Amino acid sequence: MLNTHENNIISFVTFGRVDLMTDYLQKLMSSGDQVPRIDVEIEKSIKNIFILSLGIISRAALQAGIDYATMDELVTYFLNQIEVQNSYQKSIDLFRKMCLTFTRQVEQINEMETTSLTVQKIQKIIFAKLYKKSAQH
Repeated sequence: MLNTHENNIISFVTFGRVDLMTDYLQKLMSSGDQVPRIDVEIEKSIKNIFILSLGIISRAALQAGIDYATMDELVTYFLNQIEVQNSYQKSIDLFRKMCLTFTRQVEQINEMETTSLTVQKIQKIIFAKLYKKSAQH
């Protein structure tokens, strides 16, 4: 079963909600939640958590509609970046960038180019309902 943090992040990525992802990451980073230790060295623990998170987030983005080539390119980029990080803060900044990058990719897919206000309102209602339903699971 997914924990609340995972469920929220996956939901934001799935529905391309950059606004909610930005707010959530800000609150998460300032809430004082500690990174769980899964290795003796904190830097290695952060890298391991990052890699696991990358898998979860990239899968959510792929299921939300980004193409495999884009997903593969982003995964490769972020895996390479995490390997060269040498500080806690840089790793946290990279995590934030990763979450927002995948979420923006989905957001771009979800954007419909229309001048019809009615279509735009309907689209917002549908995405809001889908988001609420997804966040409840």
